[in-house]
Amino acid sequence: MAIGHEVFDHLEYDGTFYISSDVEEDERLDDDYAGFVFGYQNNRRFYLCIWKRQYQQYFNSGVPRPTAFRGIQLKVIDSVTGPGPELRNAIWQTDGSINQSRLLWFNDVAWQFDTAYRWHLVYNPASGYIRVRWTQGSTLIADSGVVYDRTHYGGRTGVFVFSQELVTFSNLRYRCLQTTDYLLEFSGTNSGVALGAVESIVGSNSFTISAWILLKRSGNPSCYLDRNITFGNPNMSGPSLGIFRQSTDDEIDWTITNLESPTADTGPSEDHTGNGGFYVFLDVPFRFPFVYTFEGYRAVLESVDFYSSPGCTLSFWYHMYELVAGYPHMGMLDVEVYYSIFGWHPVFHRQLNQGNRWHSAIIDLSPFKGTIRLRFVGRKGIFQGSKCEIALDDITLSSECGQQEPCVKDMPIFGSTTADGIRVLLRNGSLQAGAAGSTNVIGTKSLPSSTWFHVALQYNIQKQMQSVFINGQLDASLTLYSNQSSTKQSDNFLLGQHMECTLKDTWIDEVRVWAAAVNVTETYNKILQSDQSPYLHAYWRFNEPSGRLLKDEVDGNNATLPDSWYNSLCQFVGHRRLNCNMFVTTATVSVALYVFLLIIINVLIVHV
Repeated sequence: MAIGHEVFDHLEYDGTFYISSDVEEDERLDDDYAGFVFGYQNNRRFYLCIWKRQYQQYFNSGVPRPTAFRGIQLKVIDSVTGPGPELRNAIWQTDGSINQSRLLWFNDVAWQFDTAYRWHLVYNPASGYIRVRWTQGSTLIADSGVVYDRTHYGGRTGVFVFSQELVTFSNLRYRCLQTTDYLLEFSGTNSGVALGAVESIVGSNSFTISAWILLKRSGNPSCYLDRNITFGNPNMSGPSLGIFRQSTDDEIDWTITNLESPTADTGPSEDHTGNGGFYVFLDVPFRFPFVYTFEGYRAVLESVDFYSSPGCTLSFWYHMYELVAGYPHMGMLDVEVYYSIFGWHPVFHRQLNQGNRWHSAIIDLSPFKGTIRLRFVGRKGIFQGSKCEIALDDITLSSECGQQEPCVKDMPIFGSTTADGIRVLLRNGSLQAGAAGSTNVIGTKSLPSSTWFHVALQYNIQKQMQSVFINGQLDASLTLYSNQSSTKQSDNFLLGQHMECTLKDTWIDEVRVWAAAVNVTETYNKILQSDQSPYLHAYWRFNEPSGRLLKDEVDGNNATLPDSWYNSLCQFVGHRRLNCNMFVTTATVSVALYVFLLIIINVLIVHV
């Protein structure tokens, strides 16, 4: 690890690494880590973005051995022990390690020899905004999207290698600019923003409306908590995830079944009760030829929010079995708790073969007081002629979890003055929306808190269909069986309010309306760029730093704000200047240091 002297607040950090194959033939199998460091405070506390070429278990480190998956990982290091075997193992381990590290993002892609890769980091410690993009020339290799973490507040930057030879870093740069963006915070104490009559804003034909949203917490806690999640009743309700949702922050989904595992000679033959009930599983299929596949892919089940009080416990059953015992092909199972703005905390971890039987686990949640959220993270391992599978069953929360008092469940992003007017709501962590009429399209994905995400509602009058999108991807759609072209023209189109329900603890930025069913995937992430669409009907950029005017930059549909302006912390990457206040302003020292790094980096190799 080579670290610069300067301490940074907000910054953009770019660099290139190149790994040469100009070595002896037997050394070309070297396939280890290279990457960069930011937010470095000391040798226990920093952020790390590193890239591994192939799957590998660390040698001579005890049992279970740390496992590194092929791919790019972004993790926060917050080590109790500091430098030593524990921290070394935590850095090698792709997944998080209790009291050492936490994985923020992972992408299953391998680096190649004799290829230059460039990273672009945007880091805003005030909000916890982190986004990393890796490119090869003009080709995008991986994009972390917006990751939100406030474990550390700023620090130094540097480069990192672990057991990898012939790494060259070059063209290391940072930029420190001023923030010119603003957002609006909804506190829940005032009404929403009346944007104008539906007729003038949305019209009576096809339309698309969108906004960037950050929930400062995961929404309102679930009032009446289903504490026994059996994944369904084969004789009555059929399969169900209960209070859980398939997360948007993963690569694959869990599968519900009440049958035997679809892969022979592995996984459970039935649910843990033996009574033909449902369970969920994450399958690693047997294939030929024997090649590494799907390594590191995650499936995440995420719960609604609920209150945790003294005595609150979580229990569940799990099954992790591979046919060829003793081989490291099984993936990992983690349970994590989100209980504050600082992110997810691991409370349970299993990896490797656990035998062909169901195991029970009990976790005490009472240390996490207040509103919390759970998630089960299954990560696929690799296989080489083996068969392995992870399964979950009968998740139970004790009576001390949750509350029985009434509470508001809906959080309105967009709304109207009548119940069946245009609305986009968050209900129990998922989108529910309607273009007109009383029928809602109900989203299937749970939305993360403390993370910026893009939501959109689209109504297509030709197809008689209404759809909701998250981060440019279709979440759910619904075909309407009657003509809905006559939206309620006399309604007010509202931001942060629907009827009497108002939004709270939420940031909103960049609201747009198109008078057409536009391609949401294309418009996503074009935010802050000049939108040349002839169908763009209204665009509130939220760039006014004072006063109560909310300016529409298209047709002059200006509005009056009930709340004050906030300095924007969303920092959309690549489209506008960033706030980068250095604690030490002698930038020339950093430039000289980076030139020095290019000379010495090939000898600063951590080689095991």
